Amino acid sequence: MKILLSNAPWHYIEAKNGTGLLGCRAGSRWPHMRDYKGSMISRYQPFPFFLSTASAMLKKAGFNVVIRDSIVIGETYESYYCFIEQEKPELILLEVSTPSIENDLMIAEQIKLRHPTVTIIFAGLHAPLEDEEFLEQHKDVDFTIYGEYEHPLLLLVQALFNGVSLLSVPNLVFRQAGKVFKTNREPLIPISEIPWPDRSSLPNTYYDGCGGMLGKELQIHTSRGCPFKCNFCVLPQIIYASPSYRMRDPQDVIDEILFNFKENEYTHFYIDDDTININKSHFMELCRLICETGLDKYPWACMGRGDLMDDEMLQALKNAGCYAIKYGVESFNKKVLELSGKALDLDKNIEMIKKTQALGIKVHLTYCLGMLGDTIETVSDTIKQSLALLSDSRQYSIASPFEGSKLWHEYKKRGLIHSCDYSKYDANHDAVIDRKELPAVELIRLKMYAEQLSKKQLVERVTSQYLTSEFEDRLKEVSRGCCKVLVTGNTRESIINKISKIVFSSVERVKVLASVQSLMELKEAWVGCEYDTIILTLNTFNLDGMESLVDVAKKHFNRVIIIYAHAKIEEI
Repeated sequence: MKILLSNAPWHYIEAKNGTGLLGCRAGSRWPHMRDYKGSMISRYQPFPFFLSTASAMLKKAGFNVVIRDSIVIGETYESYYCFIEQEKPELILLEVSTPSIENDLMIAEQIKLRHPTVTIIFAGLHAPLEDEEFLEQHKDVDFTIYGEYEHPLLLLVQALFNGVSLLSVPNLVFRQAGKVFKTNREPLIPISEIPWPDRSSLPNTYYDGCGGMLGKELQIHTSRGCPFKCNFCVLPQIIYASPSYRMRDPQDVIDEILFNFKENEYTHFYIDDDTININKSHFMELCRLICETGLDKYPWACMGRGDLMDDEMLQALKNAGCYAIKYGVESFNKKVLELSGKALDLDKNIEMIKKTQALGIKVHLTYCLGMLGDTIETVSDTIKQSLALLSDSRQYSIASPFEGSKLWHEYKKRGLIHSCDYSKYDANHDAVIDRKELPAVELIRLKMYAEQLSKKQLVERVTSQYLTSEFEDRLKEVSRGCCKVLVTGNTRESIINKISKIVFSSVERVKVLASVQSLMELKEAWVGCEYDTIILTLNTFNLDGMESLVDVAKKHFNRVIIIYAHAKIEEI
């Protein structure tokens, strides 16, 4: 039996004017769409953990498995259908989500039209997969698996292969003898029974971008779940259906990182836990092992709760080489935070955010606008205070109540959900809650306003350190004698443009290569390059983990000049 595990295409592109949206589904805690900017491949690409661990489980059991992440490779619908025609799988699992579900159903219909005998399974972040009505309404879907799907998928495939009853397969909705049946949800399996993700046939271009680390990124989990009960957070509610928090053995985590760094040219890693610092002893042991094994020389980032940090944990984070961390603030209104179920100590959260920054660790802060209790005034105040609380980057999202979440049930009970169009539940472009005290159109406007103000502030603050006369004099001195200079890097384009203008005053020719994030992109840009000097502007404070990048640069250019995030200039 050949099995295809698929993160299928999801995009809308207007051929006439070149505008559109690109979807982000598998690997994302909150599937959404982003603006199309001329490339089918977005910079932000979360790793599809469920698909890859499902593949590892199935392969271990002896099954023939292929993974296809169409989104990370920017695949069109027709190319995807051609791939299926070429591979001829007998069973296809599509990881789906609420905002992409209509798109996913269209794909299932097309697959069935072309391959009527193929078995199609839906699994993922869409609560109605648990309802028998879903299969009754959608005849192109043969099975749905609800919740954490890797282990139930293995049991389903084994049952189909061996021809045994499907009633023993947990988390399953299926048809039999003209009727639809549903089995019970199984307890979450121990995390020690979940294998390392199968990365063998996936590209090495997954990128979260926390802190702007340059190069190839390894994304990894050290735990699953979260004991907190935020009513807007869908993964613990829909996938895990419990506040369970399962921690991996820290040594196993380190072994996986070391193995993957040997197998691939990774330059940094991102720990994609829901909350890395829930258990202090687990957190401290991870930091200790990172130092002990030499992994602290690589930049890395993670996501945690500020109010769970203390001085000892922050120092351990710093000692282990942590480059950046994401913290959730969500709102500055204590009543709104209380209604959200987040149970956040706002004052301590702010204190720890500032202490993190004082240690030189970059901070990315997230805000969720339009939660229960929010009004135009509370959202406006959160935006104002978010700009006053300095950070290296910010993210503003609209509180979208995915069906099945506590937030959805609460809004439905109050009759406030004004749209049943699942494509609008993307937390980015649309608001589906309409209230007198916070109309949907006003919430969208406030989010856009916040993003504009934040971008302006961040650009001005980051660029300012490159505007000193000392910096200009030093750059002119270092670039003196160069003829043709290529200026590039992973910093903001405004910084790259500023640097190129300074250099242009003292050299014959300057070429600007817009901000890039991966080593592969840089290598491709350097092939056949006629320039004698490259100026690399980096979002890092040193070259730890960047050695391979510098080695490649030395082979292509006579001179390599590095400009670090704190405006320090160094010729290699």
